[in-house]
Amino acid sequence: MISPRTIQLRRPPVIVRLEGRFVPSAVALAEVDARWAALCAENPRYFDGALLQVMGVSRNGHGGVQIHVQECSYRFYAVQKSGPLGPGLDCGVRPLGVKAIATDGVRVLVGRRSQKVAYYPGAWEFVPGGTVEPGATPADEVVRELREERSWKPSAPPSPLRCFMIRRRLLGKSCIGSPSTRARCPKSAGNTMSFAWSQSTSVPWPR
Repeated sequence: MISPRTIQLRRPPVIVRLEGRFVPSAVALAEVDARWAALCAENPRYFDGALLQVMGVSRNGHGGVQIHVQECSYRFYAVQKSGPLGPGLDCGVRPLGVKAIATDGVRVLVGRRSQKVAYYPGAWEFVPGGTVEPGATPADEVVRELREERSWKPSAPPSPLRCFMIRRRLLGKSCIGSPSTRARCPKSAGNTMSFAWSQSTSVPWPR
């Protein structure tokens, strides 16, 4: 059964880019800066790049959605997790992300996240995936992540599957694709430590 917060997609979502940059108004920017500095001191890999803040999602006909986004600094997202200065500071940032289900026959590709990433360190997840960068589409992000972290090229373009909201974080699109067959898993790279092929019957599967 599909959750009320899940929209089944029959075509790619339309990304509507709003002018300007999102800056949270309900928090003190000085506190954000202090927490960001503490996070960077703890983990020098942090980088204050740009992400797309989801401002709203609306249906666009049968099986389609419009996702309204605005550019935002990564630091506003990063400080929402607990850190050296205590519990996270909710800045209201919900980034646009994408998650793919890469298949090879009956197998699906999963990866274990690095212990050094900000969120869910050491957890297993479907790969590729990540936040969508400004100027890119969700499908672009899937192909880029697959190429940069796994050195693979999908044998078919990613196709839309779901637009859903999870733990108050909006994920703009779930894709399902099929990477070209390889005899072994790719080397560890980026935010992922290790990879494995798993039988599709042993992992959750969209219905």
